[in-house]
Amino acid sequence: MKNSIKALVVVALLAIAGMANAQSSSTANATANATIVCPVSIIDATTLGNLEFGTIVNGPSGGTATVSTTDVETFTGVGVVGYTGSVSHATPHAADFLIGGQAGFPISITATSIAPFMVGATLGSLTSSLGSSVTLTGTGCVSGTVLDIGGTITFPGTTTGNLVGNIQVVVSY
Repeated sequence: MKNSIKALVVVALLAIAGMANAQSSSTANATANATIVCPVSIIDATTLGNLEFGTIVNGPSGGTATVSTTDVETFTGVGVVGYTGSVSHATPHAADFLIGGQAGFPISITATSIAPFMVGATLGSLTSSLGSSVTLTGTGCVSGTVLDIGGTITFPGTTTGNLVGNIQVVVSY
């Protein structure tokens, strides 16, 4: 009997020890997802990449010259006209770029003047042929969508010489 009690005590102690080591657990799973898209890009389309106003004959009070995104130049101001003489001169045209990115994702477009021409002359009213955003069509990575940037320069009547300014065009998701 003494051995039976000892055996019961041992069994009880083992059961208690087993319960102390017993653990309850639960498991859940989740899925990890990611969508990888092409980077947005912009490059100078051709040697016509610059916004070119050509040669302008200034008037006594200055004026403006505007080049549209379709390469049409217009002027304001008394006597302000495009030069049409025989001396070689640049043909006015919009700045041309090619943009790319993931089809179906909207891309915002901003164009700003980042360096002025000179005191008194300004570059502004920059316009995009695609507006302020575009969603590229097709599938996957798309490239080669044409973006033209036009703008307006304003200058006083005393302005002569070469005007050079800088434009920054940013495309982003």
